[in-house]
Amino acid sequence: MPIVRQLFDRTRQISIAFRDAGRLREIVSILLKHGFGYLLRDVEVPGMGTVDAGPEDAALALAQKDAPERALRVINELGPTFVKLGQILSTRPNLVPPAFIEAFQQLQDQVDPIDFEAVQAQLLINLGEEKVKLFKHIHPTPLASASIAQVHRATLESGEEVIIKVQRPGVRETLLQDIEVLKFLGRQVESNFPEAKLLDPVGIIKEIERSVRAECDFMTEANNLKRFSKNFEERDTVLIPQLFPELTTSEILTERYIAGAKITQADQAGHDPRARGPHP
Repeated sequence: MPIVRQLFDRTRQISIAFRDAGRLREIVSILLKHGFGYLLRDVEVPGMGTVDAGPEDAALALAQKDAPERALRVINELGPTFVKLGQILSTRPNLVPPAFIEAFQQLQDQVDPIDFEAVQAQLLINLGEEKVKLFKHIHPTPLASASIAQVHRATLESGEEVIIKVQRPGVRETLLQDIEVLKFLGRQVESNFPEAKLLDPVGIIKEIERSVRAECDFMTEANNLKRFSKNFEERDTVLIPQLFPELTTSEILTERYIAGAKITQADQAGHDPRARGPHP
């Protein structure tokens, strides 16, 4: 029944496109604004018609000196889903030229934080008023801010120093909506440019979807933390932060604060990467 299947897929693509037509038009408009419209040449966009990006050659356009910086601006302007896409692509030298990888690596630390009021609202929604009272103080300035969540230091009423990982409000819904739009665009690109199938854009997007669904459930991270703690409980050279299960949900993760340095900054922090601690 291949014909029936094709019709079903096509109908589904059209329904997705019209349901998320506003976001689809926004994505296309931003790509056009920054000179990447040729990636969607001949793609039919509801409310905009067929994308006409001129005769520009894609390979030559991507080789332009400022293309990585323009791509970075596109990603930051489009928001969390595309930041996550850029982060994943920054680890895929088989798919992305070195100049783009270097630009996309900046995405690891350059995401605007959400307001502290939104953080407090997330805590109340997920933990309830009584449990929020267990936090004696929460530092309003985040330690880190990423595409899905941001981290704040806090002190419990017991005096323990902790960090709270707070999911951005509504980010899961936004990410999954954008992924559906990206699937639609990926299928359109594969249909219009058969050579694009070699890169498997739809497959890449599905890989991102699996990653996003896992990252948006903090209980997965909490369970991994428990597993690591058990696996390394007899090794004094590995320190795993303590999890606070009563202050952890699918959108909030609370664990003991441990001062340290990124592995990429270990030398600057005075750590000897060649040193080895004793084995138990």
